[in-house]
Amino acid sequence: MFTRTDLAFTSHGITCKGYLYMPSDAKGPVPCVIMGHGFAATRECGIAPFAEAFANAGYAAFMFDYRHFGASGGEPRQLLMPSR
Repeated sequence: MFTRTDLAFTSHGITCKGYLYMPSDAKGPVPCVIMGHGFAATRECGIAPFAEAFANAGYAAFMFDYRHFGASGGEPRQLLMPSR
């Protein structure tokens, strides 16, 4: 089993939102997989089963929305500019 916690961090002055999945039986630090969905998709678009599988295997998994997408901040919305 696993637990899921909402987290936020700041990237270039913009608040980004994510979910941290942790193995329920974690007794200290565990390796963590960082998951971003790729261009134009969000954390709600089908990657949760992968984060859950990592957590069930003993890893932490942190999946997040990039700036300007999903639950993360940033204007204009849906801005895709890799140089930023």
